[in-house]
Amino acid sequence: MKKLIALVLTMVCVFSIMGCNSTTKDLQKKFPEYYNLDTFKGVEVYVWQTEEGEYRCGALYGTNRGKTFEEISNLAKNSATMTEYMHLFTADEFQGEIGPCDEGDLEWVDKDKVKDLPIWVGDKIFLDLLTQEVPFFSLKLAYEGETLVEAVLNGQELSTQV
Repeated sequence: MKKLIALVLTMVCVFSIMGCNSTTKDLQKKFPEYYNLDTFKGVEVYVWQTEEGEYRCGALYGTNRGKTFEEISNLAKNSATMTEYMHLFTADEFQGEIGPCDEGDLEWVDKDKVKDLPIWVGDKIFLDLLTQEVPFFSLKLAYEGETLVEAVLNGQELSTQV
């Protein structure tokens, strides 16, 4: 029973971060060590940033023990990409002052001029949806570096060439 709990907790932690849709067989192939635990020793989930906006994660079993250099090094080879979620809200009014932002200088820009700014390809997709006044949508944008490699709107794949 402890093996099953360890497996479930590990996969819930890791795959809730990753947004993964893998089958059990896929998971068993990727992480065989978590399907054959002799005793419940705990699981440590490691998360690290590889570049701006890109994260990876991996897991090692056995808490409260020293990890070998090889185990830590192998995390990179056996790690999984994580999904970053963003929630976008709009407003019709604003009161107050614009405060400082660690991502750049904030300023008001006319809606019709936003697309002329240096923005991500995926931003153009959701800006079009906002222009069309779509009240709610689910949009998945996957990048490799700065290249949009996947766009899925409400479960339907879109072209990544915008």
